[in-house]
Amino acid sequence: MNESDNLTAEIFIKIIGRGHKIQGNWKDGLDSVKTLLSDSAGIDTARLRLVDGSGVSRYNLTSPDQLTRFLKWSFQSKYKDDFMSTLATGGNKNGTMEKRLEKEGNLVRAKTGGLSGVSNLSGYIFSPKHGPLAFSILISGYTGSSYQAIQLQNKIVQMFDMFKPRQLKQNSKIGIVSPSYWLNEEDLNKTAGYYSDMGYRIKLGSSNQLKNGPFAGSPEQRAEDINAMFADHL
Repeated sequence: MNESDNLTAEIFIKIIGRGHKIQGNWKDGLDSVKTLLSDSAGIDTARLRLVDGSGVSRYNLTSPDQLTRFLKWSFQSKYKDDFMSTLATGGNKNGTMEKRLEKEGNLVRAKTGGLSGVSNLSGYIFSPKHGPLAFSILISGYTGSSYQAIQLQNKIVQMFDMFKPRQLKQNSKIGIVSPSYWLNEEDLNKTAGYYSDMGYRIKLGSSNQLKNGPFAGSPEQRAEDINAMFADHL
C-alpha cells in the first residue's frame, strides 16, 4: 500500500475469493472481506459498500467510523506487524506520503486515497503521551485541485500537538526509543534530526535499552533523566 498499486489490490481480492469460495472473482473476494470485517472486526457491514479491490470505483461507500474501527482491530490483531509494514510514514520517498507530514516522519503511518473531488487519509498517529491513535479523514464533494483538502488533512493531524516535547528548555536531552515494528534506522535518524533542529540534545536508544540499559530505573527516574521520550506503548 505504500506505493498504492491498484492492479495488485484487484488481483489480491480475487486470490482471497479463490481461497474462501469456489471461484476467484470480485464478488467472492469482497464477500470474504465483508465477512472478516463483520465477524472479526465487529464492523456493521450493512452500511458498507465494496465493489472493487482498489477503491477506485465511486460506488464504494464507507465512513471514518468504519475505517477507524478496522484500524483499531488490525492494531490489536495478530496481523498487526504485517499490516503496519504496508503503511507509509510521513515524508516517505517514492510512496503515497511523499512530501506530506515530513517533520512528523515515523510518528505517522497512513494510507492516502484520492479521486477527482475526493481526498482521504487514514492511519495511525504515534503519540508520546497517549500511545497509538487511529484516525480517518475523508473529504469529498469539492471541485478543482485537491491541494487545500490535503493541507487540511495535514493540519488536522498536526493539531494533536503530540510531536513537540512539552515544557522543555533549549538544550534539554531527549531519549528517542525505537519500537522495532514501526521504526527503522532511517526513520529514527529523521526523528532525531527533527528535534536536533529544534535545539534539543538527542540520545538514541531502543525499547530494550530503555528497560535494561542506560535508561534503567523507575519510570519517574527515567522521565527525569530523559525529560521526554518516545516509548513502546504496546
